[in-house]
Amino acid sequence: MKIPIALQRQLLNETVLPSVAHLVLLALVIALLRATLPVGSYALWAAAIVIVIVVRVVIWTTLRRRAQPTPAARWIVRGTMIALGLAWGVGAALLVDSLPTSDTALILLGLAGLLSGGLATLVADEWTYPLYAIAMFLPILIGVLVGGQDHLENNGVLLIAVFIVFTIRLHMRAHQTLIQRLRIEEALRGEERQLAEAQRIAHVGSWDWDIRANVVTWSEELRRMYGLGPDVPPGYHEFLARAHPDDRTRLEAVIAQALTTKQSVDYEWRCIRPSGEIRHIFGRNIVVTDATGEAVRMAGTSLDITERKQAEENQRTLLRDLQASVAEVRVLRGILPICSSCKRIRGENGGWQAVERYVRDHTNAEFSHGLCPDCAARDWGTAMTP
Repeated sequence: MKIPIALQRQLLNETVLPSVAHLVLLALVIALLRATLPVGSYALWAAAIVIVIVVRVVIWTTLRRRAQPTPAARWIVRGTMIALGLAWGVGAALLVDSLPTSDTALILLGLAGLLSGGLATLVADEWTYPLYAIAMFLPILIGVLVGGQDHLENNGVLLIAVFIVFTIRLHMRAHQTLIQRLRIEEALRGEERQLAEAQRIAHVGSWDWDIRANVVTWSEELRRMYGLGPDVPPGYHEFLARAHPDDRTRLEAVIAQALTTKQSVDYEWRCIRPSGEIRHIFGRNIVVTDATGEAVRMAGTSLDITERKQAEENQRTLLRDLQASVAEVRVLRGILPICSSCKRIRGENGGWQAVERYVRDHTNAEFSHGLCPDCAARDWGTAMTP
């Protein structure tokens, strides 16, 4: 989310509570004026304030419900706040000459309270609050200076002016602080996205356990590794629940050892996803201690090594098959003692065997019998063609 859009959304969210504050102050002012002035002298003023408040709520609510605030939203917000400030300021300026000093002071105090509330609710925009403050108090100051009311001395006017300048300055500082915070948050979100992408590519998940607060966080890749969605709360028991039953006791011992020795530890375990699929995980844990040596945090990474494990198992299977094949192959080597007359071969036990039997016993070869052309001609007087 871009910072200007985030500011607009934050500004538009401040609608209901400020409107309630305006209506409450208006009710108090009306109760105060009823004892001094006739209803007709302030009824139009009160009606104008109520109308502006209602219009403001409707417009801001409409803008807030949009998926993407328009660029003109900021100017619309500023316009409604100027209208609201003028509704208060012009009416107060017209009535202040008819009120006792005590009533005037109370009305000004109430308006100052509204202005102070705007420091927080309007902090998301740089100019909305200054325009609102000037629109509210400038008519009153002009009315005092032009009308020359006796109950507002020059010191009072000066105090009002100082108050407005001081609150505007506070607002600007608060706005700059908000901008810096949003920029930092945006940068952190960018780094988190980069980290999540890097973890996804490398199949490496991470986790962190604040031991004192007992708060555990899992990265997105770790959740994918476990086969868990964002609705599953992270925790130690949830981690053990994913472990293969044959590995749980060993994992508990690994965690306990790390907390006791404060040393990093590497280990392998099998994760069973909710679907039943088994993944092989290589974990590495570190323990962070405070100044007294007490463990305050434990963090770690988890690397999915399932493919590596499968490759190693395939290599072992291939090696076993190769060894078995080699074992089945028997080769005759060395010098074979053979009788020059009958052509029998002397075996390892000293006995003499026919060539066919000896070769059959020492190899996997079998024999088929026939006559070569020379033997056929010699023994049978028959010529054979090859």
